[in-house]
Amino acid sequence: MDNGQRMRKFVMLFFSLIGLMAEAQYNGGEYYTDSDVRKRVVGLGVHANPYYTNRRLLSNSLNPGQVFNLVNDATEGSWRVGWGVDLYISISDNFELVTGVAYSSYEFAYPSVQRDDFLDTLLSFRLEETSHFLTVPIGVSFRTELDDGWWLEFIPSFELSWLLDYEGYYERQGFQRTEDFMPLAQDFYSWVAIQAGGTYRPFDTWGYSLRFEGRYMLNSLIQRSDYPRETLYSIGAHLGIQYRF
Repeated sequence: MDNGQRMRKFVMLFFSLIGLMAEAQYNGGEYYTDSDVRKRVVGLGVHANPYYTNRRLLSNSLNPGQVFNLVNDATEGSWRVGWGVDLYISISDNFELVTGVAYSSYEFAYPSVQRDDFLDTLLSFRLEETSHFLTVPIGVSFRTELDDGWWLEFIPSFELSWLLDYEGYYERQGFQRTEDFMPLAQDFYSWVAIQAGGTYRPFDTWGYSLRFEGRYMLNSLIQRSDYPRETLYSIGAHLGIQYRF
């Protein structure tokens, strides 16, 4: 599935959620007033997520007969941009359930690795790894209303991701090879994440969010004895716009 197809699916999901939220606002032939909505807020939003990503090496203790070895376990991270749709459900004045769906990508590079099945000899290659995920977060927002429409927010969450693709790109002095790591990986991955920042709501309906975010994968990307055990993390920002029904 290419990025265009994923974008179309997110757009369809976005408008479907808008319809559901509009129906939820309708009450016995009448729409709720702004004061009613303020008491039982439901919100829908979209966001962009610029972030820096890299990997953390959990273990490089490989068994004899390994096909993959790190000459230097240092890595080069990268800057990426994700995006998604957010759903907010008020629990009380100071607590809110936050969920939705998001698309993210991760990329990092090893300057030097060895594969003993390349060219029938041990040579060092540069390896770039790229993976893409579809994620559903479940978080709770601890929020405090400040003056002039500002809300201070702290949101810890647990996330479940579906791995869409995972590839490695090897390069050495003109030799290039792409390897599909999907058969070696899992289908699902879990994460923990924390967001801290605020939302500015000049009206009861529209709001604009700026939060700092950190995410950490709880699983190893590949859980095999002849591969290093790696996990992913990212640090960035959550830039969003939301509408309250």
